[in-house]
Amino acid sequence: MEEVEYLILSPEKKEHNNDLIINSSELHKIYNINSKRSPIVLEYEYGGLLKYESVFSVILKQGKVLGTQGMIPIIITSDGKEYLTGKSETTLIDETIRGKGYFSDFYELSVRESSRNGMVCLWGFTKALKALKRVKFTTYPGAMKWCICPIRKETTKDLIKNIYKDKHIIVKGIIISLMYSYLIYVKLLHKRKYKVGMYVKSMKNKNDLILFYKRLLKRYSKYIYITPNNKFINWRINNNPSKRIITEYFYRGDQLYAYLFYSIENNVLRLISFHYLDDEYSKMILGRIIQLINYNKIGFVFYTGNFKNRLIYKNMKLLKKIGFNCINRSSTFIYRDISGTYFNNMNEIKNWLIDDLWMEEL
Repeated sequence: MEEVEYLILSPEKKEHNNDLIINSSELHKIYNINSKRSPIVLEYEYGGLLKYESVFSVILKQGKVLGTQGMIPIIITSDGKEYLTGKSETTLIDETIRGKGYFSDFYELSVRESSRNGMVCLWGFTKALKALKRVKFTTYPGAMKWCICPIRKETTKDLIKNIYKDKHIIVKGIIISLMYSYLIYVKLLHKRKYKVGMYVKSMKNKNDLILFYKRLLKRYSKYIYITPNNKFINWRINNNPSKRIITEYFYRGDQLYAYLFYSIENNVLRLISFHYLDDEYSKMILGRIIQLINYNKIGFVFYTGNFKNRLIYKNMKLLKKIGFNCINRSSTFIYRDISGTYFNNMNEIKNWLIDDLWMEEL
């Protein structure tokens, strides 16, 4: 094996290793081999939320970055308890050193650092199942779905060409969904009236979303969700450098009963996250989605999530009423416990309340 260095990039020196300080020069080196992550996005992902718990490792050879691995610190809640976890991201090994035995050792360096920082488990989304299985991840094929509604042919063609080169979408989903969505949305939708209701752009109280999730999951205490505190919402939603994300909150009096997070770009509506407490507010959410489609001349709408979770399945079933169709995602959810403690509820994919809120790289 060729001689390389494994280093941890960190926002400040730590006592237990010889860290390399993150700076713009190093971020540009990384960007040279990872075109999906600009320096701005890297700083956002690893320096914006819990930067002192974040982990970013690099493989160096003669000063050149040949590999990257990140763990974005995310606090999740399950059964009333909060846990620090790491989202495995920015996994890249330069083709010149692939297949030479570096990946496992390099990944375990990041795992050890994550454990030192207090993370109890790692999770993420990947197509590289073989490689991640080698580093002890459990994989859950078939859990993640796209729920799509192609409305205009031109927008759909542009989306395929410029953004999604995914055979599951191109071959299986788009043609079927175009016909299905046209029949449901165009032929039937105008006959159906959905009340939109009143909504506000900001929460009335900073803890409203936390209280909302407690009510939503009263019957599902084992469910795992990202703790929606102010710090997370400001990082993930309000300060996202890649997309302008719009928030809408639906109240009954002073109590939050539903919310909708979305983005619109190039006539594409991306439903990032939505939930509701009863059927009345589910219809308000549908009404608002229809209103957004009509007012913004939307050509394609999509939502993504863990189809095996009951509440996400319920959301997708709701969207099917207005012409959406569900197809498989090629990226698979993965999970690894690094705490030495067996979390039974975390090993069951049905407990993970995953939607686009979990995918910060919008």
